[in-house]
Amino acid sequence: MSDAKPSATLLRQRIRNRLFEVMRAAATFEGVASVGAFETINGWDDFSQPERFYQPPVFSPDECLAIEAFGRALDHASDATETDVCSAAALSARPEWRDVVEAAMTGIEIFDRRGSFSDIEAIDANPTD
Repeated sequence: MSDAKPSATLLRQRIRNRLFEVMRAAATFEGVASVGAFETINGWDDFSQPERFYQPPVFSPDECLAIEAFGRALDHASDATETDVCSAAALSARPEWRDVVEAAMTGIEIFDRRGSFSDIEAIDANPTD
């Protein structure tokens, strides 16, 4: 294993992949219930970054909007969730968690356009087509 520090592009790719994974898990009530509402919130908080972090070529403009929308929905759900919820039925009964699932599904649709990136090799920051 190399001790070399990853490039900014590679770091962004890794963060993008983790955010994509959290959205995938949050795209169903069963997915959220499998780890619990609090872990879903904490998983997002572990990897979300200040807006200035989300830069091309790693993040597309649509992906940035999806991250913002999902983050807002999750913040709202977090504010409304006082105790952990690990039941898909209980989550689906809460409008704020329905918004989270909807935002996650939209985010996945957007992120799926380019799929996951390598966690090992940085994409070309200046592609020539």
